Amino acid sequence: MVRLQRRRWFSRPLNLFLIVALLVSSIYPVALSAAREDEGASGGYRDLEGHWAEDTLRSWIERGLLTGYPDGTVRPNQVVTRAEFAALVNRLFQFNVKVGIDFADVSDEWFRDTIAVAVAAGYLSGYPDGTIRPNGLITRQEAASIVARILNLGASDAEGLLRAFSDANDIAAWARNAVAAVVERSIMGGYPDGTFRPGKALTRAEAVVILDNAFGSGSEPTVLAINKPGAYGSLDADKPEEIAGNAAINVPDVLLQNVVIHGNLVLGEGIGEGDVTLRNVTVHGTTTILGGIGVENLIKLSQYAAGNVIYIPRPDYFLRPIRNQKIKQEFNGNNVKELCRKYALSERQVRHIVRTM
Repeated sequence: MVRLQRRRWFSRPLNLFLIVALLVSSIYPVALSAAREDEGASGGYRDLEGHWAEDTLRSWIERGLLTGYPDGTVRPNQVVTRAEFAALVNRLFQFNVKVGIDFADVSDEWFRDTIAVAVAAGYLSGYPDGTIRPNGLITRQEAASIVARILNLGASDAEGLLRAFSDANDIAAWARNAVAAVVERSIMGGYPDGTFRPGKALTRAEAVVILDNAFGSGSEPTVLAINKPGAYGSLDADKPEEIAGNAAINVPDVLLQNVVIHGNLVLGEGIGEGDVTLRNVTVHGTTTILGGIGVENLIKLSQYAAGNVIYIPRPDYFLRPIRNQKIKQEFNGNNVKELCRKYALSERQVRHIVRTM
């Protein structure tokens, strides 16, 4: 029997902090520069005071998504590489599944796992010459393309939207729809002089603000972060819990009941092939289902309402029925650990596959 737990998220700021900290702690730490940032850096971040992105940057620092440098700076105007941008993306969207990679310019550097996760998530790919250019500076149009790919965005009238920029002709053909899509949704915008500057390298501040807008946390920070199995929400269907911002679930075996989420709901990769039950849940924003979660066994719905649902499968998702059938055939009752090693699955996942196939 599942026991429901009544949670008062807004009357207990300390609990809220601990919950968000638990979610962030489940995401593997990735350095944001080749020199690696010091997790213990302290101070007032003197170079943030008065900066146009100060509030957003400080919010990310408080949430553990961004760290400063040992000298007490954040360096908001420092340009960002492709690998550094991927690290930010992985942290924010909770991407953590890796695939094997073999790029000519990636060996044992700090960003190897970061790139492996980005490729698995499907938002970063290599070049025809066999490289992925992790140390190359990421441009505004590349960032727009990545965001549009992650959120599965398209523009209603790409060319019409791009005519607002005096340098629209400079936007590459492969990025035009993506740029228009993020502009249409106010994730990115132009400059006061009427340009978009598609080839301009992103700064740390710009990267954080763009991703913050993409996640929908600019005005609605994640205030419900579920990182442990259990039951959450109100016991009374007539008096649902009100979540003013976003919510995220990153583990299986969760019951979310009698909740109104005014922001977005993210169902993270940590759910794997387990179950999440949403009962009498209303999402005013977007429900995003990340990674290889199987929709057919993920959400058990009862009076569930959502403004928009986005499913982002991992590249190998559609091969899973074949893999699962092989596991079923090879399973003999005593070789669970062997199957775990062979197919890179947990013991729980193997038993779940055998039981449900």
